[in-house]
Amino acid sequence: MRLYPLAFFFILLTGCAENPAIVVTRDPPPSIQINTHKVERGETLVSIAWRYDLRWEELAAVNSLCPPFLINPGQEIKLTSGIKNYRICDDNIHVVQPGDTLYSISKLYDVEVKSIINLNGLENPFLISPGDRLSITLAQSQSNLSKTVTNAEDKKAKNTNILSKERSTYPSNWTWKWPLDGKIVEDFDLKKSKKGIRVKNISSSQIKPAAPGNVVYAGSGLRGYGNLVIIKHSDNMLSAYANNKEIIVEVGQSVSQNDAISRLDKNQIIYFEIRRDGSPVDPLRYLK
Repeated sequence: MRLYPLAFFFILLTGCAENPAIVVTRDPPPSIQINTHKVERGETLVSIAWRYDLRWEELAAVNSLCPPFLINPGQEIKLTSGIKNYRICDDNIHVVQPGDTLYSISKLYDVEVKSIINLNGLENPFLISPGDRLSITLAQSQSNLSKTVTNAEDKKAKNTNILSKERSTYPSNWTWKWPLDGKIVEDFDLKKSKKGIRVKNISSSQIKPAAPGNVVYAGSGLRGYGNLVIIKHSDNMLSAYANNKEIIVEVGQSVSQNDAISRLDKNQIIYFEIRRDGSPVDPLRYLK
């Protein structure tokens, strides 16, 4: 019997309908969580914390960094939080946590158990309890956190890496003010990854702090922010001023709301953020 092409196609289609292909469903792959960051030239603890929406104090604690909080290109910084056993820098004291042993503490600081015993006058059976304060000899292996830089470029970068060892004091009884005379061209919207606002300059020649505080970052080491200034206003509030034409303040400098921190051109668009406890908040909730 002669099989016409059309009839053959119909038979083939019917066969496929009777034996449909098996559809395999797969769960989406888990999202990749970034747990470490490799330091690049020009970065500081503050700029890294800003990049990942963290507090620099938390990064310092997690990574056992002590004043002057120096970091070096190529160094890996842990980003994970919730670590309880970390170095307390003042007087090299470790506060014993539940589950701590002399062995675990010795490994944490890369020192010998015997050194901790002798330093603290512990007697056999060398018992320790949560809340005990143990003096710790700083490990030689930690010396890479404050390496001596050798060339001029690294010396310049080192200067922006230093945070004051003294606990900063912050003025009170102030209100937030606009840092420049401008027009908002982009609103805050976390759902669209817009962590701040963009303001087009109208008549200002300089940026002034939205609130008094201390400069904790001044540089261009954070990608996408250009010339960036970050000011700390209290233990939990910071503000950032990005894409400046020129920065005119230095790290560690105290500024009032009348002090200029940067220069800018007419019609220049400035990016502005406010963060509370490391998280971005809508600046319009604060600016008056």
